Amino acid sequence: MKKSVIILLFFLSGISTCFSQVVISKYFDTKIQTVFYQNWVAGVRGGGGGTNVSIEFTEKPSKDFVLNHLYFRNKKAKITESTDNVYFVNIVRDINRRVNDLITDDANASQKEEIIKTPFPISENEAILEYTYKNKKRYYKISKIEEKEMLMYPSARPRN
Repeated sequence: MKKSVIILLFFLSGISTCFSQVVISKYFDTKIQTVFYQNWVAGVRGGGGGTNVSIEFTEKPSKDFVLNHLYFRNKKAKITESTDNVYFVNIVRDINRRVNDLITDDANASQKEEIIKTPFPISENEAILEYTYKNKKRYYKISKIEEKEMLMYPSARPRN
């Protein structure tokens, strides 16, 4: 009797962990046309820096799809709509940022920045798109994200 109860409990715990696992969706409503990222740094000391990610779809995703967050390079950021079929993600980093009147540099920023664990293992040029479809959270893996040249904003306004 005890053996059958133990086996039953073991079986039920295995089933419950299967249901709680997060799965990458192979289906997405709209085809992604282009995805690229571009690092940026402010031209003034303490102005900050980060990465902008652009996601362009062939057409606007249906209303059943709500784009929530993007996981990219150990960061998680909110997705915002720019136009009907283009969405942006702005990932702010602690590089060149003024914190309590101290300006962080590369060495200090890597120690202070919070590393976000992605729901799935991904490489440097991949991202995980977190979205909701009919009120259920899902994930979609984006591969081969193109890198554009870094934006270095000017430190002063140009003279006219």
